[in-house]
Amino acid sequence: MFLMFLDLKTHENLETELRYLEEYHKKIPVIVIGNKSDKFNEMVSEPYFSSKPFENCLFTTAKTGENVATLFEGLSKKLLC
Repeated sequence: MFLMFLDLKTHENLETELRYLEEYHKKIPVIVIGNKSDKFNEMVSEPYFSSKPFENCLFTTAKTGENVATLFEGLSKKLLC
């Protein structure tokens, strides 16, 4: 399983990286995790992240802990299956 972490400042190459993984590692699941979601209004708008590369992305923020437990619960379930 590939875990791709990004924050709102470092997402520019995500589409290219996902295409590479899909081409060369088709059988390995990829989970995209966006950090710093508390910065949506300050840095970039949330609707931008509704495009294809981000459609299954889980956005978290360490600042408030939002979705952090959800992330680890989901990862645990996927790893145990």
